Amino acid sequence: MAPKNYNPRKSYPLVLTVSGSGGMGSDNSKNMEMVGLARQLFIKYYNDEKFDCFSLVPQVPTSKTIPAPWHPKGPKGTPDIYHSSFSMVNENSWYTQATLALIQSMIKDLSCNIDPDRIYFSGFSLGGKACWEFLKGGREIFAAGLACGSWPIGQPYSEPSQAQLARLKLEVKRYKHIPVHIFAGEADNMKLPSKILNEIIIDQGGKSTYTEFPKASHVSSANKVWANTKYIEWLMKQNRSENPKPAKDPYPNGKYDVKQ
Repeated sequence: MAPKNYNPRKSYPLVLTVSGSGGMGSDNSKNMEMVGLARQLFIKYYNDEKFDCFSLVPQVPTSKTIPAPWHPKGPKGTPDIYHSSFSMVNENSWYTQATLALIQSMIKDLSCNIDPDRIYFSGFSLGGKACWEFLKGGREIFAAGLACGSWPIGQPYSEPSQAQLARLKLEVKRYKHIPVHIFAGEADNMKLPSKILNEIIIDQGGKSTYTEFPKASHVSSANKVWANTKYIEWLMKQNRSENPKPAKDPYPNGKYDVKQ
């Protein structure tokens, strides 16, 4: 989706939104109707000039079909003991890499005039899980991220094991320079991994804010995020040029050495 009154002499942010698992498949209308920022960018914020942006919503497929031309060579997503659930959004999966390639292509496309310092991620549930995979894979692309009902490692409703926590601390080193706002509902059983991730990012010197909505469930917590103007305003104010410069990737291509 392009800004309502696109001005080719003006640069615009790009907001990537990945929906929850209910939006998976090949029916993109279903994908767009899911709880997510992209829906609100069209319904609530489309006529508000301060939220002008390009909105990109790549649908997570359920099949092994890889749509051309946006796919590099590689696996659909290789599960391991750390990221076994919904492996199609893992950092090195073709879905994540294809979307990052598309973003780079859009930045170079003069007909879009996208500000490369204002590329944002937003995601809910499975999309929240995808947030941390995209920030790892696009550590030099994104300016900020909003993640609601997410889990960074392990299974969505399980407390991370000690081995998974050790791995997560390594992964955070790769994207701690990117400001994030993490949300969860008090009644959402996914909230513990979100709280743990927030603490790890802060412990490593990153910029993270955790907000927990009283009595909110998994889905209702998302509605409280995307429909609240102040959170979207925060996102749109973030600028990659003002973030700490990313250090050299300690684990390029996701090749981790847990002994380090």
